[in-house]
Amino acid sequence: MSKRLALPVASIIFGFILIGIVVSNTPISHAQEGEQNLAALRGSAVYAEFCAACHGPEGEAIGSAPGFVSIAEFDPATVRAQIVKGYDSDENTPVKMVGYGIEAGGPLQSGPIDDVVAYMLTWQTPEADTPELPAANLEPGSAAYTGSGDPAEGAVVYAYSCLGCHGRDAKGRGESNFPRFKIDENSVRVAATGDGHGFVAAFADNAGGPLTPAQLDNLDAYLRTIEVEEEEEGPQGVTILLMVLGLGAVGLVGGVYVAAVRQGRAAG
Repeated sequence: MSKRLALPVASIIFGFILIGIVVSNTPISHAQEGEQNLAALRGSAVYAEFCAACHGPEGEAIGSAPGFVSIAEFDPATVRAQIVKGYDSDENTPVKMVGYGIEAGGPLQSGPIDDVVAYMLTWQTPEADTPELPAANLEPGSAAYTGSGDPAEGAVVYAYSCLGCHGRDAKGRGESNFPRFKIDENSVRVAATGDGHGFVAAFADNAGGPLTPAQLDNLDAYLRTIEVEEEEEGPQGVTILLMVLGLGAVGLVGGVYVAAVRQGRAAG
């Protein structure tokens, strides 16, 4: 082989070697990255409904009490186990996080829990885009209210601070740790102080929680506009957004599968 020919050939071979090194060191494929992004997007809806009430939009501290401190730094395996089984940071108080997994009497199956962890991992990944949490979509009931609070603003407070455990319209989620919200003259006092509420933390800002007196007044106004039916609802899932995303994902996978089958037949 002449020297003129050997040099271009060597350059081409060296180029392929470099490409191989780059590809082999790529941590995830585009397909894997797309699935992770989709999981984080689904997880943002689950997190908004079940977690943001105590842990804020991105795990930041939203109160001074133990239940509201920052969780932005975490170990994925540990936090997943805590979501499933629950977590008690101080055994000297009744306040604790109950388990949200089906096996612990909660409303979440393993898939949505994995999605929550995927969403939380975007906080720790500089190159990842953290999805925005869905906005509250709850309106006051039909009962008349003439007090000083704002039922519409109270619906937003309920959506962010109460719906995860007590369900839409305070109907509960059909599990003992996720009961119907008892609405009477003591409802907001219990939410504010945690008195008589078992393991639930006090949500008033003067007790270390995130809610101001005005927000609690608005919450009371909203609760007065709804009526809790006698029958309890079962677990409600995690918003229509997840259903739409789930169907979209199923459709995408099905389309890829059909295309692959057709391609295989054509090749055969």
